[in-house]
Formats: sequence, C-alpha cells, structure tokens
Amino acid sequence: MNKITLILLLIIPFVGFGQCIEGDCENGFGTYLLEKTYYDENDKPIVYKFKYIGEWKNGKKEGMGMLINLNLPKDRYYGEWKNNKRNGFGTETWVDVETGQIGGEYIGEFKDDDMNGEGTWIFIEIPENKKSLPTDIKKGIWNGMKLIEEK
Repeated sequence: MNKITLILLLIIPFVGFGQCIEGDCENGFGTYLLEKTYYDENDKPIVYKFKYIGEWKNGKKEGMGMLINLNLPKDRYYGEWKNNKRNGFGTETWVDVETGQIGGEYIGEFKDDDMNGEGTWIFIEIPENKKSLPTDIKKGIWNGMKLIEEK
C-alpha cells in the first residue's frame, strides 16, 4: 500500500462527501446534499445525510438557508449563515433519535455554529404516550450550551 492510499484511508472517515443537485451552489441559491460519517460510542459508523437549501457565496453557505438532517427530517436549522457556519439569527430543532419526536428547539442568535447571544431554548419531554410537550423554557443570553444571563 502506498503512502497516498494510506493517507486517504486515514482521512476519508472524517470527511463529508456532497454535491450540488440544483441551482448555483457557488454564488447564488442552490440545493446541496452532503453525507457525513460519525461514530457511536462503540465505534460503529453511522452515516448521516443532510440537505442544505439556501444562499451561497464563494462556494460557502452565506445568507439565509436551511440544513435538514435527512435521517431525522424534523432535525433542522433555519436561519442565517456566514462563512459556512450558523451566524446570526436562526432556529435549531433537535429530534429524539428513539422516538423521532422533537426534543428541543432553540430560537435566537448564533455565532460560529454555537448558540451565542439572546435566545430561547425550549426543552421538550417525550412521555410514554410519545406526544411531545414543552416542559421547560429558558430565555436569556447564551454562550454555547450555557445560559449566562436569564431573562
């Protein structure tokens, strides 16, 4: 096995593969499909497929757009992007993998892909009857996953 093959085998598990399937994914509005491989706690590979529909600048997500997890379609982010990252105002919805029900939602400001600034996080409990119910709402200033000032 040559060095290039070995390097590719080491890098490929950490790289997502994708393609523009509609529109202009360089400078304009387009739809892009992406596959990423993650590993669970037992090092089992899990392939997630994502679709981004939105604005592009210089081949990067820039402006308004939506990223949808095609494995769990309710799992998504809609809002502002800058330099391929969630930056500005947006809404991120998380899904409980076991039930497929919405488990939480953050509506507010993002910086460099993290909750950052003013926002509201709605935690949702999924009881045995599998109907989602809001159980806790936290409003305030966020820094990543940490609420630093409650409002």
